[in-house]
Amino acid sequence: MKNILKYMSLAFVGGIIFASCEKSRPVVYTGENFVAFEDTLLSIPESSAKEDANGETQAIPSIATIRINRGSGDISKDLVVSYSVKAKYVTTDTLGNEVILGDVPEGNFYLSSPGAVTIKAGEGFAFITVTVVDNDQTDGNKKLTFTIESTSDASFTIGYPGPDKKAKSMVLYIEDDDCPLDINDFVGTLKVEDVAIVSTPLEHSYLVTSTQVSPNSISILGLFDPVTRYPSPTPCPAPVVLVFNTATKDVIFSPTTQTAYYRSGGCPATTNPRVVYPDPAVPNKFNTCQKLFTLNYYVRNPSASGPFDFVYSTVSKP
Repeated sequence: MKNILKYMSLAFVGGIIFASCEKSRPVVYTGENFVAFEDTLLSIPESSAKEDANGETQAIPSIATIRINRGSGDISKDLVVSYSVKAKYVTTDTLGNEVILGDVPEGNFYLSSPGAVTIKAGEGFAFITVTVVDNDQTDGNKKLTFTIESTSDASFTIGYPGPDKKAKSMVLYIEDDDCPLDINDFVGTLKVEDVAIVSTPLEHSYLVTSTQVSPNSISILGLFDPVTRYPSPTPCPAPVVLVFNTATKDVIFSPTTQTAYYRSGGCPATTNPRVVYPDPAVPNKFNTCQKLFTLNYYVRNPSASGPFDFVYSTVSKP
């Protein structure tokens, strides 16, 4: 996950308010000047849900707001708080089922760099805003450690007053919400819902059988004939091999052009074949969380100059 984080430091109007039994006489803070994080542990998912103008739910990058407070009897001046960020990934050892922390080189999976936030005059706190860059990779949870390093006023101590200097640092966990490819989700009996673009568009739903070829590929038998609409399965089907590219989420025909069925002759037939091949303008994609993939392809006679039909399909387990 490259450049997963963007950092923005935003100051919000606010202040530390102290209550008193005498409403007309607020208590003034007279202790040691300090700056500290409001929370020492936060956790957010990689993406969040939001409705668009049409009422449709869309996934957007999550945003974390990390608050830094200052305790002081005098907040009449700006206070610049400098902080550092250390990034780690969190993986699970599948053999020992243990959590492992590993350092990640800067710039490889994170944009980890020091920063600063300004607590404005008259205000008691400011925020560091972290925007997560959502991706489609199953790359594990992330751990970011923010540490206050210094302030523009040397009279401020870092962390809450006391020997432990608590809340000098805080940890932000980013939870990977992508699902790994499990080829078994696409093996066995699959339901195909398609729309064939012929002289009159036809919608149909039918079942096919798939078998595993490799950890990231399957072979489908029984794609429908969009012209004659033979009962499923097509009388003389041929296997079509599909490869799931986990880096791009593409479903790839391998090879690009394959025979899907035969129109005539005994089975296995050797005459009147029909081949299928993808349209580069309409890529096939798979969703491992929803456990489905799209299959959009042309159908033609190998000896013909052009395709007969185009089929849009969604494939998943029934």
